[in-house]
Amino acid sequence: MTPYIRLPLETTFNTRDLGGLPTSDGKVVQWQKIYRSDDISFLSRNDIARFQQLGIQTVIDLRSDEELAKTGYQLNGQTGIAVHHLPLVTDLPIADITQELVSDLSLGDFYVQLLETSKPAIKQIFEVIASAEEQAVLFHCSAGKDRTGVIAALLLSLLHVDQGGIIANYEITYAFLKQNSRLMDSSPYRHLMYSKGEYMAHMLNHLTRHYKNAETYLADCGIENNTFTALRQRYLA
Repeated sequence: MTPYIRLPLETTFNTRDLGGLPTSDGKVVQWQKIYRSDDISFLSRNDIARFQQLGIQTVIDLRSDEELAKTGYQLNGQTGIAVHHLPLVTDLPIADITQELVSDLSLGDFYVQLLETSKPAIKQIFEVIASAEEQAVLFHCSAGKDRTGVIAALLLSLLHVDQGGIIANYEITYAFLKQNSRLMDSSPYRHLMYSKGEYMAHMLNHLTRHYKNAETYLADCGIENNTFTALRQRYLA
């Protein structure tokens, strides 16, 4: 199938292939292997069929228990797609997190907070991505911007995509989210949908300052070297 940066699905706005990004060591992230997305709870039959055509057999849901309970899933065992529910934030209701962002934290600070408080979940997430063998993997949250953006940035950094490429991949998020009128018109926090490069740069600078690089950070999460090797072999060409 022809690779798309943004998949033309019927029920999502921000489902994207991470393929095509160049690395600092002359390689490129493989197409049709790893995807990031907004909420996929309500996939149509056509969307599920496209997932199957693309070989997406592993889905990682980063949303909270609270969010999952509100939406459920169209995916089930009959689709051949395994869903791993691995919340990136577990200690606060999602409404409390949103209010905290409005009152105290910038989004960049929130991303740093995720790095420092979600290491057990991040370890599990990367182990699932690495264990997918030849299957394509998709990870998502609700908007596909914040929690998904943090995981995408860590993965791309581990694969040696440079900071400019990681930030550009993050910045384009708003261009797709603003097409979602349900999200933009109904949310009192629509300004949180902006994906300014400075937010991601803040997190990446923290990563460099405190851990040197993504590999050292992920090792601190408990991920072993063989997992790093598997990820690079699987997702780089």
